[in-house]
Amino acid sequence: MLTDAIYAALFGFAALWLVQAALRPSGTVPVGVGIALAGAMMLREATMFIAVGFAPAVWIASRPGSRLRWFGSSFLPIIAVVAWMAGINYARSGFPVITTSPQLVMVQAVLPLLKQGLPVFDGEDLYDRTARDTLRGGEYAMIDELNRKLFLAGLTAPEMAQAATRRYLRAWWRFPGAMLIATVGRYRDHFLALAFYPTITLRYLDVHAGLPRPEFTDPARLWKKFKRGNLSAGAWLLLDVVIRVIGTTIGLAALAAPFLVMNQRDDRGRVLFGTWLICAACVAVYIPVHLDIRYLVPLIPLQCLLAATLWDAFRPPE
Repeated sequence: MLTDAIYAALFGFAALWLVQAALRPSGTVPVGVGIALAGAMMLREATMFIAVGFAPAVWIASRPGSRLRWFGSSFLPIIAVVAWMAGINYARSGFPVITTSPQLVMVQAVLPLLKQGLPVFDGEDLYDRTARDTLRGGEYAMIDELNRKLFLAGLTAPEMAQAATRRYLRAWWRFPGAMLIATVGRYRDHFLALAFYPTITLRYLDVHAGLPRPEFTDPARLWKKFKRGNLSAGAWLLLDVVIRVIGTTIGLAALAAPFLVMNQRDDRGRVLFGTWLICAACVAVYIPVHLDIRYLVPLIPLQCLLAATLWDAFRPPE
């Protein structure tokens, strides 16, 4: 959990420095953005893909005569970190990989198709045969067992990661509709309300501490108890509804903010659009494979900024 917090801080600093630079020009900002993105890359490898979403914000924050310097200062540090990580892994394994996490997450991404009975692993090579024998029922817990069997059969982690990635891409080619439905299904309704959803925070605090989910964070259980006449459950349910409405309102305002503010001919709309694209890039990178609530934490302050600016742009004059 500590690395998630550090990552969120670095990600947020990079995005917010660009907002400040667009409104109050400063020559030191791109260096800070580059250092923050490079540091985030060392904690989460998906940053090298999300960083593409920072490019429009860098363009907006920079001036015509300094754009080359801004792009170099903002992105060369993360490129250097990626090259350094690939070099270290090549020296260790003979494979210039950044991470071998695809051996887990790329298999996890196709589990919904296995549950539908689609022949994702229908080849006759070692990987497909082992996957068919191991991943029956599409259970997430069996991915570790799959990798253990493949390791004992002689495959290395980079080889397993490459094989899993090929199957993932093959699944998109063969079953695009099922993969699209699985992708959309990874976005939960409460993700939009994260900017104000303290009960979800308490729920995941207990989950990550290895404790059972608190009952007051489970609307389905609360509703059943309320129908049996439990007024306390009804109060908790009402509180959850109120909190979710507030959080969802902030989330929807954040989604619409740059477009509505630009429609007001407010220059802040252009700046907010860069921030909006950063948020969109983060979701777009994770959702095709696996979207966890922890990955969205860096977006919470950005959503609040977007929503608050929208409110400021439309609030009645005092």
